[in-house]
Amino acid sequence: MTRMAGELLRLPLLVEIGLASAIAPAPKVLSTVPEGKELFPMSKTLEWADETGEHSTSLAFLARLRGPFGRRWVYHNALGRGPAITASDRDQALRYALCGAAPVLTEADLPHGRVTGARVLYAAPKGRSPAGVESIEVRCQ
Repeated sequence: MTRMAGELLRLPLLVEIGLASAIAPAPKVLSTVPEGKELFPMSKTLEWADETGEHSTSLAFLARLRGPFGRRWVYHNALGRGPAITASDRDQALRYALCGAAPVLTEADLPHGRVTGARVLYAAPKGRSPAGVESIEVRCQ
């Protein structure tokens, strides 16, 4: 809270005290994209297509992933923070996770056949600036 109050009041000393105390850091710490968008409050939706049709879900399924932290973190990072990551790193992880046999969808018990394409939508909450929806396309062919 101290840090956030310092940022709101534009008091650098208060920000530094908040950082030094490490009390309740702002979620903005790991959620701001260089263009100033905050990813933390955005709704995030995964859509994919396979031979059975089109499907969609929120990214809440990521909580069901198993395995070592480093493995889960790669998927959480690529899907949840997509716009903040370099395209080459993000796209490789997304293709592996979502294309073909789609190991992440399989592990999360989400219905799917052989995935032919996917996209992740990032939508700002109503009344937030900048408004709109940003998407990351995953090409599986």
